[in-house]
Amino acid sequence: MIHCILNDASVVQSIISVTGTLLGIIIGFLLGEGSRLYREKIRIRKLKKILKEELESIQKQIPCKEKVVKEAIEEMNTNGNFINPSSVKFITTCYQTHVSELYEHLSENQRGALHLIYEQLEEADNILIGTESLFFEAIKNKHLGDPLKLCKDRLDNVLTNYGGISDMIDKHLKGEKFDPFVIQ
Repeated sequence: MIHCILNDASVVQSIISVTGTLLGIIIGFLLGEGSRLYREKIRIRKLKKILKEELESIQKQIPCKEKVVKEAIEEMNTNGNFINPSSVKFITTCYQTHVSELYEHLSENQRGALHLIYEQLEEADNILIGTESLFFEAIKNKHLGDPLKLCKDRLDNVLTNYGGISDMIDKHLKGEKFDPFVIQ
C-alpha cells in the first residue's frame, strides 16, 4: 500500500514542489537578511568615517579658538579691556545625531574617549559663551572679585582644556588606546 502511494507521480511531484517552495523561501530569507546586514555594515562604516572627519575638523578648529581666547586674555592683560571670547561652537553634528546608532559598534574605550572629548568641547563652548555674562555679573556683584581676573582665570582653564582635548583627539584618531577616565 505504501509502495503504491510513493509510486504515484502526482504525490512525488507535490513533494518536490513543496520542497522547492520551502527552499526558495529559506534562500530568499537568507539573501534578504544578508543584504540587510551588509547595508547596515556599510552604513556603520560610513558613519565612523564621517565621525572621524568631524574630529579632524574639530582638531583644525582648536587653534583658531585658542587664538581668539589668547587675544581676549592679551587685551585684558595689556589694556585692561574685556573682549568677548565667544565664537562659533565646535561642529558636533555627527556625534550628536549618530552616537546612539554607533554605540554598539564602538569599544568601551572608544565610547568613553568620544564622550569625554565631546563633553569637554561643549563645556569649553559654554564657558566662552558665559564669559561675557560672568564679567558683567562680577561688575554688579563686587563680592565675586575682580571681573577681569575672574574671566582670565576661566579663559586660561579653557586654553589648558583645549590642549587636553587636542591630545585626546590625536590619540583617538591614531587608534591609540588610552583610559579617558584617568587624569594624566
